[in-house]
Amino acid sequence: MKIRKLVLGQLGTNAYLLGEKRVALVDPAANAKGIVDFLEKEGLVLDKILVTHGHFDHVCALKALKDITGAKVYMHKDDISMLGSMEKSFGFMTGETPEKCEIDFVLEGGEEIELDGGKVTVMHTPGHSQGSVSYIGEGFVCAGDLIFRESIGRYDLGGDYAIEMASIGKLFDAIENDWTILPGHGAETTKEHEEKHNPYLG
Repeated sequence: MKIRKLVLGQLGTNAYLLGEKRVALVDPAANAKGIVDFLEKEGLVLDKILVTHGHFDHVCALKALKDITGAKVYMHKDDISMLGSMEKSFGFMTGETPEKCEIDFVLEGGEEIELDGGKVTVMHTPGHSQGSVSYIGEGFVCAGDLIFRESIGRYDLGGDYAIEMASIGKLFDAIENDWTILPGHGAETTKEHEEKHNPYLG
């Protein structure tokens, strides 16, 4: 499956476009117009919006992008209340509040989502937030802020360290050593690299 990466917003959030021509966008962090301009330039049609979690730096363009494109939104039930709340989404950190948005498919974990060129399976991976999910494809996973290259996501923003570590273990049980982990911030990595170099996994 073709994967394109955009880096968006004040915190340099990674957004991923999955698919060939009809694409799914993982985490509409910011700059809806810029995203639409990129889609038009590349001749792409936005079909789905997949949210890894509800923190402001991952969803501030969600409502605008859905309004412009009509794309269907997928989000876990436990993070939906963050939309429209500066406090729950931690938008007060930069003064941004993600707008409330209709969620077309409320996720619980275990769903399969068909894409143009493949599919992803939803795994509920809480810890960074209660409703964090990872989208697992063939040879890759969009992990949101669950795990980063040689680090892990913050667990002091409504999350839980023990739950986050358990979620990382569950994810690693489901993927191969050389599969690409696409995090919400920073460089990509692999399970093999993290097991060798991540101080939290020692």
